Amino acid sequence: MRYLNKIVFINSAGMPYADISIDGNVHFIGTQGVGKSTTLRAILFFYNVDKLKLGIEKGKRTFDEYYFPYGNSFIVYEVARESGPFCVLAFKSQGRVAFRFIEGSYNKDNYINPENKAMSWEQIRGTFSGTNTYTRKIERYEEYRDILYGNNKGLSAEFRKYALIESRQYQNLPRTIQNVFLNSKLEAEFIKQTIIMSLNEEDIKIDLAQYELHLKDFEVQLDDISKWSIKNRSGEVVARLIADAAKDEKQVADEQIRVLTNQVKNQVEVKKKERDNKISRENTILQETLNKLSEDIKSEAVQVQTRINDIQQQASRALEHAGADTMRLNAIDQELVAIVEELQFIENNRQTVSEYGKDKRELFDLVDKFKSDKKIYENQLAIEKQRHELAKGKLQELVIKRNHIIAGLDASQRRIEEDILTFDNFSLTEVFSKLDPSALIISESVRTTRRVKDLIDEINDKSFSVRDKLDDLLTSIQKFLSHFSSANIFGFKTNLIETSDFFLFAENLKEFLEEDKIAEFEKRTNERFASLIFQIGKETTDLVSKEATIQKVISDINKDFEERNFTGVIKSINLRLSPSANKIVMLLTEIRKFNDEHALSLGKSNLFTGSETEQINKKAVGYLKNFANEITSSKLEVINLSDTFELQFKVVENDNDSGWVEKLTNVGSEGDRYIGQGNDQYHAFKCFQGKCIKKI
Repeated sequence: MRYLNKIVFINSAGMPYADISIDGNVHFIGTQGVGKSTTLRAILFFYNVDKLKLGIEKGKRTFDEYYFPYGNSFIVYEVARESGPFCVLAFKSQGRVAFRFIEGSYNKDNYINPENKAMSWEQIRGTFSGTNTYTRKIERYEEYRDILYGNNKGLSAEFRKYALIESRQYQNLPRTIQNVFLNSKLEAEFIKQTIIMSLNEEDIKIDLAQYELHLKDFEVQLDDISKWSIKNRSGEVVARLIADAAKDEKQVADEQIRVLTNQVKNQVEVKKKERDNKISRENTILQETLNKLSEDIKSEAVQVQTRINDIQQQASRALEHAGADTMRLNAIDQELVAIVEELQFIENNRQTVSEYGKDKRELFDLVDKFKSDKKIYENQLAIEKQRHELAKGKLQELVIKRNHIIAGLDASQRRIEEDILTFDNFSLTEVFSKLDPSALIISESVRTTRRVKDLIDEINDKSFSVRDKLDDLLTSIQKFLSHFSSANIFGFKTNLIETSDFFLFAENLKEFLEEDKIAEFEKRTNERFASLIFQIGKETTDLVSKEATIQKVISDINKDFEERNFTGVIKSINLRLSPSANKIVMLLTEIRKFNDEHALSLGKSNLFTGSETEQINKKAVGYLKNFANEITSSKLEVINLSDTFELQFKVVENDNDSGWVEKLTNVGSEGDRYIGQGNDQYHAFKCFQGKCIKKI
């Protein structure tokens, strides 16, 4: 058995030295100011190490100031244990209380010098033998409580021997002691926690936050799946009808666009090939014609030039044949005036004249003949020029005809270029951008006399028709999606904006229907809801499985009170369990019972069919919905073991019977009430202590 055996004040609380044994039932009596409350607060501080929970009134000196005014102020607590006592030394360090655990019983000589004065810590530690007699300084109060109450997690082995009990969940124990010392009001919740912590080191609870996460949007998801089972008056599933309509309209629109695109692509390719072939043929013909005309013109020019040369040669030969110098003749015409002037000179020169006469006979007298021949030759030249002009006219007519042909080709080319430009502009439109030319099949056998421009106009007209069908498709999809929330279980996007989003949804919906994924979702939901019901039932069973143990503890407390009742004023104090009034606990109990009754068949049948177990499944879904609603409304995060039952008191004091209550606030006189509260808390503490002592 381990317990606080002695408390020693050294230069503390106005007392130079005081040694008080508390190794049994101790009764403090005395006049006001002798130190009763001072001693009780020091003892309470040993257990709770909480300066704010010592009952010190406001305006008075603090615990540190009152109990440790000097550097050599100490409180020594001696603790009895099976292997021998140890001491806890409390002192002030850096303005606050700290502790050291000291092996062995209290010895006054270790703290008081021969002059009967308190020593300093430096002097005190010199009186101990060996280096392991005392521990390091403990400054954290949480660490001190862990050592004292045996929460060994994270503690070194040297501290484990100083534990009063061994418990990782000791928090209510110092509070119980505190309530006894301060005569605090007694509430059932506190006693419940004390009893629960005496049962097991494990924290038994149901995590509502986790269930809230699992049940989030559960009702919405069930509603989403049920949409696929709602039928119209004709017995047809409405959602499937809308989905099929959307799918069919998508297929029709795709087919029409594909056909039109094929036609346009084919016609454009055909027109391009026709244009290229026709231009090539006409260019060949035109080039051949131009080459022929060029050759004819060259040939005619050669012939004319040849004819002119021939005429000139004939004239030259005729003159030459007559002995005439043609060059001379030309010069003579120009020198006639000069000749007249020379006549006189000739007359004066007879010899010269004679010779001139000869020349005159041979040359000058033949001038007219020469002129006549010249005129003949000139006429021949004119005839040849006329022939040349006639040939030239014929050639010009041929050129005009060829120009008409070229103009026709130009017009045809302009139409082709206009069609190509129209197609290029069409390729920039929204209609063309939605097509996939790479997926089109080009057929060489397709021929048409229609212009590409006319075909594009027809495509645009049909595009409007397709757009109308597309609008119908979008409307059908929007109508379909209006049945589902944004957080629907299928992951359908309900805020479609771009047309591409609608087409993608139509494709996914088609796949969804063809692969019958709704069955997969139904199966998954069945398994999920059945798993949730089973898990809730299991955790609730685990939680309430301690009920019998708790009842035994309460019986032990009641029995212990009967055996140890040392206050004759209180005739009897009894505790009892009553069902929990917590709505979530009551609902968990119902779910647990439901799971026990239907565990084998629950979830096997489809939630959304009309099988024999449909009512059972609906009831299970109802439980889950109510559970989710209760979690939201209660705002609780966990259900603890203490929530599963209520604890009530019944106190009989003289002729007063409190009846079954959850608080002791009006039991006889004020003193009787404190006695009753102290008794209940004392017996709860004894129960907790007994459970923990067995572990050491």
